[in-house]
Amino acid sequence: MSGRSSNLLDEYRGRSSFRKEGLAEFIDSEEAVQFKKDIFSKMEKDPLFKQSTFTESLEEIRRKAYLRASRIKEYGFLSDPRHETSPYYFYTLLTALTQYDLSVMSNTVMPLHFFGGAVKALGSEQQQQFYTDVTLEKIVGCFALTEVGHGSDARNMRTTATYEPSSQQFILHTEDFEAAKCWIGNLGQISTHVIVFAQLITPDGQNQGLHGFITPIRDPDTLLPFPGVFIGDMGEKIGLNGIDNGFCMFDHYRVPRENMLNKYGDITADGQYNSAITDPRKRFAYSLGTLLGSRVGILNMSTAFLTNAITIAVRYSAVRRQFGPSDEQELSIIEYPLQQWRLFPYLAALFAMKTSVRKINTSLLQLVKTLYDPDKIINQDEMDLMAEMHALLSSLKAVYSWTAQAAIQQCREACGGHGYLKGSSFVDLRDGNDSSCTYEGDNNVLQQQASNWVLRLWRGRGKLPQPPSPLASTLFLYQTRAANMTARSEAELCHPPVILETYRWLVCFLAERTSNVNSAMIQGGKDKFTAHNHSQVYAGRNLSIAYGEHFMLQTLWDVCCKADEHSKQAQTVLTKLCALFGLSSLEKHLVYLHQGKYIDGVQSQLILDSIMSLCGQLKNEAVSLVDVVAPPDFILNSFLGNADGNVYKHLEKLLMSSAEKMGVRPKWWPELSKKLRSHL
Repeated sequence: MSGRSSNLLDEYRGRSSFRKEGLAEFIDSEEAVQFKKDIFSKMEKDPLFKQSTFTESLEEIRRKAYLRASRIKEYGFLSDPRHETSPYYFYTLLTALTQYDLSVMSNTVMPLHFFGGAVKALGSEQQQQFYTDVTLEKIVGCFALTEVGHGSDARNMRTTATYEPSSQQFILHTEDFEAAKCWIGNLGQISTHVIVFAQLITPDGQNQGLHGFITPIRDPDTLLPFPGVFIGDMGEKIGLNGIDNGFCMFDHYRVPRENMLNKYGDITADGQYNSAITDPRKRFAYSLGTLLGSRVGILNMSTAFLTNAITIAVRYSAVRRQFGPSDEQELSIIEYPLQQWRLFPYLAALFAMKTSVRKINTSLLQLVKTLYDPDKIINQDEMDLMAEMHALLSSLKAVYSWTAQAAIQQCREACGGHGYLKGSSFVDLRDGNDSSCTYEGDNNVLQQQASNWVLRLWRGRGKLPQPPSPLASTLFLYQTRAANMTARSEAELCHPPVILETYRWLVCFLAERTSNVNSAMIQGGKDKFTAHNHSQVYAGRNLSIAYGEHFMLQTLWDVCCKADEHSKQAQTVLTKLCALFGLSSLEKHLVYLHQGKYIDGVQSQLILDSIMSLCGQLKNEAVSLVDVVAPPDFILNSFLGNADGNVYKHLEKLLMSSAEKMGVRPKWWPELSKKLRSHL
């Protein structure tokens, strides 16, 4: 059976029409592909990274996650100087480690990215020593913004930092449990320092808004909290249990004046507050510019999860045989249109996600260089870029994490009962990605920030020749749009520019609809707050999603247009993926295309028929396509998804090892035996 399975996978590889060699480099860049290979090679040779097939204790999970992260740092991957000059290295490392274990990635990256990144972006030259210390692991840093009673509503957080001129110290205080800082990664057991965002209260009693404070919280020699700091562990979670998320409260705890992150606002020795940015909201927005990198990280993480999930499901679907046209012939389940329809749109989405996040990684690097310069305040062009990046990431964080969430579940189900085993790895993928839907901003709340930005630009039509859009994600807003779709055949419809034109019409339609709903409510006597909230469902939320999907489709099509540099055959396959992503995404918006009379019933059916046609055309390409993006078997860590296709051989090994470990009877057999004997 195992030999037959292996031959099936190779058979599908032989059917593909394109040359795989070099395509990964074309999609991800040569540097990224080689760097990832270096990372995986080091890990596979190191016994520390051998993964257990059984659930370990919480303490052991955390211990291994910390040790593995420390080993990654020892290898020098995080301190590679190319991180500073190339957009590929940092997020390639993040993606590679996420494909292995999200907790290891978080333990590797979080102290430097959240704590160190905030110091670099918001701190003075003197404070950069803290960045050096966290890089050298002299300290363990973390980042505290969220509170028990407030998450997305950051401006209403209640932890205070009151400045005392006589001592030149800030007094951090937590009034009650609802004001406790919580969900702080690495705080529960190991962090020695935390950047606390607290409301700055000056001696005149004025609240100057949220500011960051570098705060020592534990004695590095004993790891015990300092007096005045109460620290607790959040306990076991749905996933990501290698991270010790914690909460903390301060009881009039003092930190020196020099520990306030002061790039955008500072306080003199005698308590005078000064800032070049007078608007507290703008000042806070600049301070949280560092979170852009975190949201880009989530895009890379969701891409990593989807890569693993779709690789496992496609390979298993090629190997698994069920039913057939006769008793003598069984078909691989990848041959069935229903299986193709369940999986291939997510395969197409993966390529859209990969190309889009690559573009964003590049754009972010340019912005970060300015944010990390302690002597430079961002200019208007950079402000425009940051505003667009914020809106785009608010949309894409949701689109990426929700796409990965739906894909992982569908992939798990597409693998039947075997997919329910822990050894399939779907449970780790699902639980790891699930947190991405919530942290760094709840998806549904972030959607509103994206739609708000698009609406502001929409309402500015006629005032500017084109919207301020350095990433070109909204340039079409001020252009004339077609009244209806002209495509009447599959060939016409599957041409990506036709789908892009449809998406531009859709974004404009939803912007106009949302604006009209909002205006009608205000004219009807509703206040702005109420009008805003009542124009989200079936309006603003959908606008945000369509806006993000359009950007992804445009980016993938731009890559397709350059794919002939690799090969014409690869360009053809990528174009089919582009069309499938566009049409399967549009399917979710059919009601709006009908409401706006952009399509008729015949064209609506044509969209559905074209989706199924594209799925069929990609059947023989799917195994080779996942080969292009798949990590090594060691990283994939799934008996269902190994590159050799020997599913049943690997399943036998897994189950036999489980049987040996568990034994022929449970350890508690005397209790069961006693119960059974009582009924004799």
